[in-house]
Amino acid sequence: LHQFFRSTDAHNTVVVDGNNQDKGSAAAISVIEGDGWAYLSGHHRLYAGVEHGRAVVLFAEDMLLVLDRLEADQEHRYSQTWHLSPGATFDGPAEDLIVVDGRGQPAMRVLQAGTGPEMFTARHGSDDPLQGWISREYESRTPRYTLEYVVWEHDALFATLFSFGDLGDDGPEVSVSGTGDDLIVEVGQFHSLGRDP
Repeated sequence: LHQFFRSTDAHNTVVVDGNNQDKGSAAAISVIEGDGWAYLSGHHRLYAGVEHGRAVVLFAEDMLLVLDRLEADQEHRYSQTWHLSPGATFDGPAEDLIVVDGRGQPAMRVLQAGTGPEMFTARHGSDDPLQGWISREYESRTPRYTLEYVVWEHDALFATLFSFGDLGDDGPEVSVSGTGDDLIVEVGQFHSLGRDP
């Protein structure tokens, strides 16, 4: 179990071809703050032949957008992985989930845009494959849900919006258009342009 909890699979990131990242570090690209928002981006090449850029945008205090851009010269299996808190469950379709906390209260909405997953899995305390666990103390594990959004592509873009607060029937609109330097991501009234991540 020790190896699993240190693995890439046990973190909120993108796993490439089911493998662990090589050892190394990411490089920060941009840190920008504005009135009611903050933006941070970085990238790494810890998978041979793959560049992974991630940008995180916080809008006010109730929306967090995570953009994962992956570029390679051959097809890979990209699995964007999110781990929920123990006791949390979810409801709804893969592209618009409501996460429910351990008290049965809606806690957050997870909206998917971008490339769009070809496959969605949710694992809870699985031993084969080993996934859906958290360890808070040595030699102990607690089950939790792990959500995986999977695509098989050369290049992929995951745009994941986490929204908190009022989780009414309709979440904020998220759209992604363009490619490369002309990428446009719109979240409600907000939008982002350009190459980052």
